[in-house]
Amino acid sequence: MEREELENELTKAADGLWMMSETDAPFEFYYADSSAGEMPVAAWASQEGSNKVEVEELDYFFRNMLKAQPNAAITQQEEVNQFGAMVTKLKSLLQDVKVYRIGEVSVTAYIVGRAENGDIAGYKTLLVET
Repeated sequence: MEREELENELTKAADGLWMMSETDAPFEFYYADSSAGEMPVAAWASQEGSNKVEVEELDYFFRNMLKAQPNAAITQQEEVNQFGAMVTKLKSLLQDVKVYRIGEVSVTAYIVGRAENGDIAGYKTLLVET
């Protein structure tokens, strides 16, 4: 799948969704060519100005967004369904999707995996955790 098609699919899957934390942030499409080799975690950490890096499984990262509260309103259930569809789309389009959390209070999350051509793709978002 070409970059443009991948970007369209992932952008559409995240449309209207926000990363919920102490601030709400959008999911931005992220792409890096395969010349990076391994995941460029050191470059991300340097760019974000932090040495703290955590790696999480995709389902664990989205655990709170993939379940509705008892007696949830229809809009909350629709949002849970959309998050589920986004996670499914990531898994179907990318291999070995992981979440790389960089920082401590202001955390930049790279939700990425490998595209068919070996390039790195997914999302970048922000969490605030105090």
